[in-house]
Amino acid sequence: MVTPRLASIVIIDDNPGLKRRDQETPRKRQRVESEDDERTSEPKPVPSGSAPRVKIPTETIAERDPIFFKLDPDATIVIRVASVLFKVHRQILSCSDIMEACLKDHEAQFGGTSELAPLVFGAPTLDEYRAFLWAIYATQEELGVPPASDDELNRLFDVASLGGKYYITQLEAWVAFSLSHAAKNSSLIDSCSSATLSRFVKLAISHKWFTVLEQVTDKWCERLLVKSTPSVPAIQVVDQYEESSRVEIRKLRGIAYYVHVQDMLDRQGNPTEAGATHLRTDPKLNSKQVTKLLAGYLSLTALWERLRLNPVELPPSESCSQETHVKCRSTWQRRWTSAAGWKRIMGHSSADILALLNTLQDQLSNDDDLRAGLTSDCRRQGLGEIKLLKDNIQGSLADHFVGCI
Repeated sequence: MVTPRLASIVIIDDNPGLKRRDQETPRKRQRVESEDDERTSEPKPVPSGSAPRVKIPTETIAERDPIFFKLDPDATIVIRVASVLFKVHRQILSCSDIMEACLKDHEAQFGGTSELAPLVFGAPTLDEYRAFLWAIYATQEELGVPPASDDELNRLFDVASLGGKYYITQLEAWVAFSLSHAAKNSSLIDSCSSATLSRFVKLAISHKWFTVLEQVTDKWCERLLVKSTPSVPAIQVVDQYEESSRVEIRKLRGIAYYVHVQDMLDRQGNPTEAGATHLRTDPKLNSKQVTKLLAGYLSLTALWERLRLNPVELPPSESCSQETHVKCRSTWQRRWTSAAGWKRIMGHSSADILALLNTLQDQLSNDDDLRAGLTSDCRRQGLGEIKLLKDNIQGSLADHFVGCI
């Protein structure tokens, strides 16, 4: 007989898991009805004093799930999700007040469950319910294995989604622990599809797992900058949280739009005979997003034009006297302006501000005239100011892509 993992879902080293409800601290929660409409995305509260409604038994026999339609005689509860039947152990439902209440009401009306009269759950998707049963029936060793693929990550996402719909907080805590470790796995995140990264971000936001959100968005930004993943999916997910003030979302938005501007410029065809360039945009972007891209291009180009003619300020180093620093500043301004017109710099788009500053820093770090005209400390400080400027611009790229105001 297969024994369901109902006493606890435990992660090694006493990490959070799913316990029986009678082992948890009692807490009051409003009971929620099982939906009549199987397309419903989440349970709804029941008016005070009324019992949860139960789906009327179906007249047709649905398909049996190949794994979780248990043949064990102790598995007596038949559940239908979408067009699939599951047969599970009764105590499975004890992890959720909502599930247990729905079962009791079903039994009160129909005397039990069967393939012709299953308990119907309309809130979860089929994938979510299968993932839930996988987590409940898995062994402790299986639950302790960290996810290593897109499919395994998405299974955890489904578990978390169902846990949120049915208020299974212990289940959500276990998923949060597992995903926090997954987010630190660089090789895993490097191999994730854009769809998985998008879902990762949405789940972290909805569950307020902000440490996980920071880890995933940082890695996504790194992949965008080296162009190992497309920028459009990142734009689409961050624009769903346009009003969010979370720094992680703003950072991802700025880099996604910035990278897409560079890609957009690379995709433009040859100019017309009149020298005109006709704009080509990704069809998956809407007009508002295209406007943001064009506004960002204009803003970044204007920023470089200002920087090209106005070097960053060179503060005096501790070892540089006031008289000597006058010479240092003069040399710094002269060499900056000269370097900004060099061929390597001119090879970049005026909107590619990060590449321009990287190249400028590299040019000046190898400039013999700069080395001769500045004290070593002032030279080091000036090059550091370029890096600081680049980091500040990278962190605030979202400010350039606000559209028209």
